Amino acid sequence: MSRVIKATDARIGFGKLMNRVVNDDEPVIVERSGEPQVVIMSIRNYEALVAASGKKNDLAILDRVLTVTRRIFANKAIVKDKPEDILRQVREARDVQMDMR
Repeated sequence: MSRVIKATDARIGFGKLMNRVVNDDEPVIVERSGEPQVVIMSIRNYEALVAASGKKNDLAILDRVLTVTRRIFANKAIVKDKPEDILRQVREARDVQMDMR
């Protein structure tokens, strides 16, 4: 479970907070007025999260392409999605992925 601290405490002891996050390898949630606002995590954990997120999006797109391809070659169904719609979905997924980097 992640440690939770107040924003004021994070501001006052930011150097110690950074050391704790890196050394304990555990993210810290910073809250303001009792509500979670941000998460502080090591760069290593952040990069792993971004990489995992990107792979997940890539796999979802690949899965969609393979599904449509199988339907076409199996001649079981006519593709109902317009090419414009598929292209729009791929572009939206790409944009989401680019925003995470």
